[in-house]
Amino acid sequence: MARCIDAEIAEKSLRQYAEQKHANGEIELANGILKAVCKLKTLPAADVKEVVRGKWIKFELEYDEEEKVEMLSCKLPDDEEEIIVTDGKNVWEDTFLRDVGECYLDSGYEFITGVTHWMPLPEPPKE
Repeated sequence: MARCIDAEIAEKSLRQYAEQKHANGEIELANGILKAVCKLKTLPAADVKEVVRGKWIKFELEYDEEEKVEMLSCKLPDDEEEIIVTDGKNVWEDTFLRDVGECYLDSGYEFITGVTHWMPLPEPPKE
């Protein structure tokens, strides 16, 4: 799993470390650290899925006039993805399923009237 860090905090920490190395006479190492700081600024932002971890995503319905049906219009989990869901009072793990345009949970709870929000499962421990 990719780790998300605050780029400003990382830059400040690395610059302080470079200053310490420079003060100790380790000029080459200090310059290398500063080059790494410049490289840090060019790296892309974290994957959206990683950023979303730990934050609830609301299931939202939208009415499709043409099809005359209600559809989920929020960011949805992948098919067969294990997720955490809530009805506003209880929290549990469930499986999100898709089948020919329909979305449902393996447990049978309904969106909006039952389950109101979801979030991806955290990564399991590496140990």
